[in-house]
Amino acid sequence: MGLFSSPADKYSQDRRPISDLDLKRLVSRVHADTLTQGEESLVEQALLQEKRDHRGELSLQDIYIILNGLRRKKVISINDQNTLLSQFEKFFGKV
Repeated sequence: MGLFSSPADKYSQDRRPISDLDLKRLVSRVHADTLTQGEESLVEQALLQEKRDHRGELSLQDIYIILNGLRRKKVISINDQNTLLSQFEKFFGKV
């Protein structure tokens, strides 16, 4: 990362298609067991809106920015953010 780079820069900007079902499965409390049902719903809705804005595709950077924003607003914890990012990294084949 450069002098003025963002933490988001370490995540891929390559957008890939993801179905609503896969997105909801990845955000499920099964994977992030500290998420409440309300938090899970807010994360899903934010990511689904971002997906709609990009013709049904998301990048890891898009996901990081959404999750980080929710964490900064204290909607989700840092642990939830990291767990969810890990799930999406595995899904997109980064890990």
